[in-house]
Amino acid sequence: MIFYINGPSSSGKSTVALELQKVIRSPVLYFSTDKVIYSLSPAIIDAIQGKGKYEVSVDWNSLFKGYFECVAALSNSKNIVIADCPIYTEGTFQLYQQSLDKIKNKIVVGLKCPLEVLKEREGLRPDRDKGLA
Repeated sequence: MIFYINGPSSSGKSTVALELQKVIRSPVLYFSTDKVIYSLSPAIIDAIQGKGKYEVSVDWNSLFKGYFECVAALSNSKNIVIADCPIYTEGTFQLYQQSLDKIKNKIVVGLKCPLEVLKEREGLRPDRDKGLA
């Protein structure tokens, strides 16, 4: 079983995921794209956050493809998974759709939030590039 939570940066995906994890009475894996991205080297994280320059390029399609395949495999192996992933590009959307097709039991949740609120929340987060909301 998978709960796919989608929405723009700072819309509350992580907050919803953590609350959902509290109320489900079974072991639940919360696996966000942030966990994958923050496993990259500190130099790349600094570049993502605008604190440094990219010394190597990141193949974002490959990274997201691996994330989606991993989430599908965890779910199809009888784990309960909460996946938190913003969709920014058409390519990422296609990967997302392909992974959903591979998952038997799924609930897809879309979060929406007024742009002014997203910008305010984004401004409070030191780990985010401005303008992702």
